[in-house]
Amino acid sequence: MKLKYKFMKGFIKILNYLCLFLALIILSDFIYSSNTIKDSIVKKTTHFESYHNAGGNSHVSKSIKTSRFVFNCSDTFYETSNVGDSLIISTSYLFNKVNAYQNLKTQRSETYSLRILTGLIVPLLVFLIGLISFKLKDRLSILVFVSQIALLANLMYLIAS
Repeated sequence: MKLKYKFMKGFIKILNYLCLFLALIILSDFIYSSNTIKDSIVKKTTHFESYHNAGGNSHVSKSIKTSRFVFNCSDTFYETSNVGDSLIISTSYLFNKVNAYQNLKTQRSETYSLRILTGLIVPLLVFLIGLISFKLKDRLSILVFVSQIALLANLMYLIAS
């Protein structure tokens, strides 16, 4: 019984280090985006999305399509951009995701908000929770587990989309 407990404790420690390493890889992929691509806007689309709940909420998503990418953008970027405008798109090196984009005509630039969440916030939280958990040992085990699940879901999203 004692051997099984030691094995599980060692396995959990290896899993913690692996998740810390994975969080660092995703974080560095977002921070050090090295690919910049010049592309032009092919199409602008507006998509109305409604929720079938008691509140009856809805929102409008505005997206821009280039020859290589499709990404959502803010209302102001959408309104100031026209089909045919040239964009400089900064993509992540590992996952080839749009990190930021700039319209060369209007000089307006933005960072893609979903990439801020998937490339910066989630990995940074997992990394900080993991570091704190080494100090506090077993007191944060549930929080560490939930953050690791969130990191794996984040990784699956980055790979699959």
